[in-house]
Amino acid sequence: MYSDYVVYEYDLSTARTDTEVELNPPARKLIVLRADDEAYIRINDISKRKVYLFQNLKIDMKMSRVYLTNPSGSGKLILLFLW
Repeated sequence: MYSDYVVYEYDLSTARTDTEVELNPPARKLIVLRADDEAYIRINDISKRKVYLFQNLKIDMKMSRVYLTNPSGSGKLILLFLW
């Protein structure tokens, strides 16, 4: 069971390169609620391989840091982190 959560919403018309998403305390699960255009994350380490984000993607692992990358596009990205 999860004790708390946070929702982050991003405008995908703004390009980002490895923008850190603040996770305090570390999250245990990520659910992509909405992904209207291309977006990626790196988990825990900026040197790790990028993970493509799509709606309903679920990642179950401890995440202390997440880095968001997206080209300038359209729509929104909404991420739900649980801990």
